[in-house]
Amino acid sequence: MKGDRVTDDRFANQILSMTTANPGWQVHARVEEFDKKTRERSIQAEFRSPVVAWAVVQRRSSDGELSTAAEPVFLDGGLLVNSSEYRRENSELHPEPGNPEVTASVRVEAPSN
Repeated sequence: MKGDRVTDDRFANQILSMTTANPGWQVHARVEEFDKKTRERSIQAEFRSPVVAWAVVQRRSSDGELSTAAEPVFLDGGLLVNSSEYRRENSELHPEPGNPEVTASVRVEAPSN
């Protein structure tokens, strides 16, 4: 889905600050398609990547309310992205008729001992 731009307000964000991450943290990123006609889900992409930094991100909800949250920053195809940006770049929440809905997710995994 790279290159398609999602304008959904849920993905509007601004990085306010960043700090490096301690070793061991990683993200599990996944892109899934959902075919509304057949009700089937399929994984289009999936990978794990180390968290290289944590970002304080200001987000605007669909009702216009601002909030801040810490988000992981990780490598996606050689580019640094935060989780909101990854979801924006890889999701298609309002597809053209007949096309599947595409959703991207990012799950943070703590270091294992």
